[in-house]
Amino acid sequence: MIRSFFTVICATIALAACVNPAATSLSSSPSTPVTPSASAIPTATAEPSPSALTDWQLATIPSPVAGKWPTPAAVAAGDGRLVAVGGPTYPAGVDEGMLYGTIWTSTDGLDWTAIELDPVLEVGAGRPTSGPDAGFMDVAYGPGGFVVLGHEMTDQGIRVGIWRSTTGSTWERVDVPHAVFAGGRPVAVGAGGPGYVMVGAWVDRDAPSKDAAPPRAAVWTSPDGRRWTRVRDQNGFAVGGYIDTGETPDAGGMLGVTATTTGLVAVGRTCKGVNLMEGQVQACRPLLWTSTDALTWERIDPGVAVHPGNVPYIAAIGDRLVAVGGGWSHSPGRYVLRSSDGTTWRWDEDAGQPGFEGIVGVPGSFIATWHDSGQIGLSTSPDGKTWAPIRDVPEMSTGPSIRASDIVATQDRVVIVGWREGEDDAAKAGFAVVGPLETD
Repeated sequence: MIRSFFTVICATIALAACVNPAATSLSSSPSTPVTPSASAIPTATAEPSPSALTDWQLATIPSPVAGKWPTPAAVAAGDGRLVAVGGPTYPAGVDEGMLYGTIWTSTDGLDWTAIELDPVLEVGAGRPTSGPDAGFMDVAYGPGGFVVLGHEMTDQGIRVGIWRSTTGSTWERVDVPHAVFAGGRPVAVGAGGPGYVMVGAWVDRDAPSKDAAPPRAAVWTSPDGRRWTRVRDQNGFAVGGYIDTGETPDAGGMLGVTATTTGLVAVGRTCKGVNLMEGQVQACRPLLWTSTDALTWERIDPGVAVHPGNVPYIAAIGDRLVAVGGGWSHSPGRYVLRSSDGTTWRWDEDAGQPGFEGIVGVPGSFIATWHDSGQIGLSTSPDGKTWAPIRDVPEMSTGPSIRASDIVATQDRVVIVGWREGEDDAAKAGFAVVGPLETD
């Protein structure tokens, strides 16, 4: 998920009591984290000196384990450091048993250091038959440092996991009471509200049966990355019905969140309840939510009927907002929602173009990423309406397809991290594309 560090606000406010859809009170108490122990693998380039960029460059993100694919999928920046996360992976010499989430750090986006596999980064043994995989899926930088959202495999199945670090080099696992995330499906974490905001959905464990409570959008907050609370359910969190996939049911919910000068805006979707096993067609449309404090949210329905796809990535420049995404592979299309105030939204569709895979706001411009034939593409726009390609982005070898990527901006550069599936040489699977950020 995409983070813009030029508009993040970290106002300190009191946390409200949180309630699940059945109005059962949930509370979280300060956790007692384990002693931090995961640390960076020492290398000759562990602490590279940032240098001025004059053109775009392509760099390799190394595997934390020789011979295994690196899978960086999300990146955040803060305190002069970049942190990328992904996973899972096995230790050297084994292909079964305990899995570990993967983390990398860099000071310039060009030279990356893998964090050593350590018990703190364990995400369980085995893989779920459906639903989210074990490993790390998103990362954000806020007042308590870096916070990682992930999942771990337990005896009771897959569950949400949280990790944090003040430096990006030494990590601790956060002990969050199970009730805080019971039924929760958080998918993105960012800075804002009381400190951090996590967004996603809540689903009934009996779904998609006809007696299950309907799915809801869901929000969690934390002042420091350690103590997490679920925001009370509210009228604006309705997101339609369940999509029966024959495995773990799908549903609407929040997909991304960004901070503005006045609060927060989340983007997501609402979906009709259908059974894909009976040949019914999935039907979802975009939704948005705004909040001044991350505790009370107002739902905004842009009222657009769209082709199949999602608009999960959102960024802000002051009060200007742009959310991007695209259609499914069988219905390619580039989708954009844009607003100058967070209330009134306009919809644009560019059929036949690769969908946007991420967006970041920088002074005077939005920069969005897309994938085409195993290559990273970049486009820029002052308002989300008219997009121009960024030239001179370096090309990678032909063949492998990009599985995941993320984009972030620092004071002087734009950094995209990702990994390619099907790369014969595991050492070349993880990549970073880095370019200068013109702020004049």
